[in-house]
This record gives sequence, structure tokens and C-alpha cells, in this order.
Amino acid sequence: MAQHKLLLVDDDSDILEINSAFLTSEGYEVVTATTIAETMECVQHHNFDCIVLDVMLPDGSAFELPPRIQAFSDAPIIFLTAKEQAEDKIQGFQVGADDYITKPYSLPELSLRINAHI
Repeated sequence: MAQHKLLLVDDDSDILEINSAFLTSEGYEVVTATTIAETMECVQHHNFDCIVLDVMLPDGSAFELPPRIQAFSDAPIIFLTAKEQAEDKIQGFQVGADDYITKPYSLPELSLRINAHI
């Protein structure tokens, strides 16, 4: 069986490294990006099984990304963010997220949620 391919997007390189290492150990193939521009380039050139997005990126808010991503991909989108207010969560789902996880979080739970959406 082919590995599931994930796109992880976060401007914090430590978080990307930790998440990538854990999810790779879980059997996923992981691609990372740190900006909206990199995210859109990845989505246009790769097929992903799931996309995990931080909201606050250096070149803007990832809340703008789901409709842009969905023009190229039908992969489920999970927000993984420190934005934990109810209105943030509501906005995340309204713009097209399939799930919303707040930081801090559990790596096994992240993996299970990704798998559930795939």
C-alpha cells in the first residue's frame, strides 16, 4: 500500500520538525511549507492526502487558503493553531476546514485525526 502524503504548514521550524518526524515514524510521507506562497506551490505540484495548516503565517492568514487549495486538491484540511477562541474555530470551519486542533496538542491525536480524515 502506498504511503499517505501530507503537507504540513507552519512558520515555526521546531513544530514542523517535531510533527514531521513523528508523522514520518507513523508511516506518512511528509512535505513541509512555511508560508502561504510555499503552500500554494506545493498544492499545485503535488497530490496530498491531507493538509495541516497553521493559521498565522508570515505572509498572511491561512484562513484564506481553503478555497484556494480546493481549486487544486480535494485533500482534507486540518487547522493546527494557537488561535483557540470559539470565533476562530467557527471561522476555520466556515472557510472550509475539515477539522480544527488547538495548540498545545497531542502528536498521537494529530496522527489519528489525520488518519480519520484520510
